[in-house]
Amino acid sequence: MAHLEKIEHQTNTPAMPELSGALRMRINRAAGRSVYPGAPSADGSAVGFAIALPPMPPATVQERADAANALIAMKPLLAVVRPEGWREWLAPLRALKVKGGPADDDEFSAYCTALAITLSETIPAGALTPESQRAAGMRWTFWPTAAEVASFLEERAGALKTAARVLRDVAHPKPGQPAIAAPEPAKVTPEDERAAISAKLARWRQEQSAASPPLRAEPGKARALTPDQLRAAYARQAAADDPLVAGLAQARLARLEA
Repeated sequence: MAHLEKIEHQTNTPAMPELSGALRMRINRAAGRSVYPGAPSADGSAVGFAIALPPMPPATVQERADAANALIAMKPLLAVVRPEGWREWLAPLRALKVKGGPADDDEFSAYCTALAITLSETIPAGALTPESQRAAGMRWTFWPTAAEVASFLEERAGALKTAARVLRDVAHPKPGQPAIAAPEPAKVTPEDERAAISAKLARWRQEQSAASPPLRAEPGKARALTPDQLRAAYARQAAADDPLVAGLAQARLARLEA
């Protein structure tokens, strides 16, 4: 029971930061998985079901910002495991009295220090999760060597390293790489511009004709508009969308009122 009293309900490793669907999809692709972007587990592994996914587009500005924030949140997960971290993670295994385990506290501390040195570049802190802790207790019936510990945690460690690499690539792209693919500007020829202006003017004339029927002149007499009729016609033209037509109408209104 002495060992059980030393077991803390840990580990104190923080959870994987919340990621957007696009970032999770990029991480899954880099890990060789084509899965629907479900929520990642605490150890960084992805969940979902396999589907065929289209090529990923360039990262957006928002994706880059999200990736940079996620990298900051992942720093504790990528940290080197210190001896006390290994001691906490292995405490349940020692309490189970696995065969071949350390005989006393000093031997256990020496073993944890050796793990911290041997696996410092192999296993990050984020791999030492409660899930991996429980799995280790169910798997090992003999006290593991450093190589066996590394092999057991290799998949979790690899998932974290892949996620971090993808986030770094998104947050800090290569020089000259655009934030998102920009569409090529449309090429407009002078003929196209003239055709567009003519079509716009024709639509405006059609709208004006529908709004006010044309005045009918009496047979044999020249058609003449009264000042009020001219003023109304110029006012309609001044409200046109075309700045040229509107400008001319406003000038004519000003002369009429002078």
